[in-house]
Amino acid sequence: MALDEESINGPRDSTVDVEKLGRQRPEVFKSIWAELGFGISVFSSMLLAEFFVSGFHVILPPLAKELDIPQASQTWPSSVFSLVTGAMLLPMGRLGDMYGGYLVFNGGLLWFFIWALVAGFSKNYIMLIFCRALQGLGPAAYLPGGVMLMGKIYRPGPRKNLIFALYGAFAPLGFFLGILIGGLSAEFLTWRWYFLDRHHHLCSRHCNLAARCAL
Repeated sequence: MALDEESINGPRDSTVDVEKLGRQRPEVFKSIWAELGFGISVFSSMLLAEFFVSGFHVILPPLAKELDIPQASQTWPSSVFSLVTGAMLLPMGRLGDMYGGYLVFNGGLLWFFIWALVAGFSKNYIMLIFCRALQGLGPAAYLPGGVMLMGKIYRPGPRKNLIFALYGAFAPLGFFLGILIGGLSAEFLTWRWYFLDRHHHLCSRHCNLAARCAL
């Protein structure tokens, strides 16, 4: 009978240990601030992906007027970003498997930053479409890279569930923030400000992750 109780208590203890580990901070983070920095970096990457989809539709009318975009071509600047992102998700995910999520995530953010910055200085609609297409490669890289990092760092459990829930919650937040900022840019400033204003935030998040999570 004693043996039966031990055989029963053993799995229970193991279950408790697994649940406890699932609630603990991962060892890669030396402090809660390091984990917070990582979370802000990854969550904000999702926010930015949606930000540059929704907000662009708002600034398109004044942008099309200034750059003299033909009516038949006005869908390209807004759709080419999502087209390239969707087409390149699987190849970029494969690169993440080969070289690691950290490299792909940070490389995608840097690439995204560069071409969003160049897009803000577009002189004609051909240049804008080209920049938007290349900008779309950024989310195609850093979105699967961010998921790989979270999946690698966190054990299965409540803490991991919370991280992924927050990651998903930042998608609609970025969507509505893009509409808000795009509307303010188009109404009171210029469409170029929509591209240029976000870059000091993006650069700081990129450096924050690189410094705090050396995987």
